[in-house]
Formats: sequence, C-alpha cells, structure tokens
Amino acid sequence: MNHSFEILDGTLYIDKELYRQSLHTSNNISILTGCNNLQIFDYTPQIRTGIESVTIDYHNSVHITVPKELHGFVTELAETYHNRLRGSLKVCVDNKVVDIILSKF
Repeated sequence: MNHSFEILDGTLYIDKELYRQSLHTSNNISILTGCNNLQIFDYTPQIRTGIESVTIDYHNSVHITVPKELHGFVTELAETYHNRLRGSLKVCVDNKVVDIILSKF
C-alpha cells in the first residue's frame, strides 16, 4: 500500500480561525493549504478568504502529492475538524481515482 496520495481536483472550505492556526503549526490543514514548512508542494492551491471561511481551490493546480496514507488522513480530518471543514476532493491513490466528501461545517 502506498503511503501518499495526489490531490487531482476539488474545493475545501475551512473555518477562518482554523486556517490562521495552520499558518503557524504543522497539522493536516497546513498540509492541505501548503502553509507548512515542509515545502511538499511545487505549486500551492488557490486560497481565497471570505468573511467566516477560507476556500482552498485545487481546480487549476498541478497535482499535489500529500505524503500520508489516505484513509488515516481523511479519518483524522473528519474526527479532528468535523465541524470546521467541508468540501470534496478527487484524489489518486495506488493508481485509482477516489472521490472524498467532507460534509460537515
């Protein structure tokens, strides 16, 4: 099993305060936004700030590799940020395309 996956497409909406925290810490949100110090993205997604949330748009970005196991990563997102994150991603893992939907906010 591969311990990384690629984000091919999608849009996430995260709580604005959670986004601010991700600028200063290394967590799963900072990985998704490209804000962490790991420099894992050659290209960062488009980030737009709204009144209460931040939109992370992967539609026009080059495929982004996340160096984590997909199931564990998504489970951790859902359990940790279940009321502060929503959206959908199309990812590629082990040469299969998978749709991920995070529906609570």
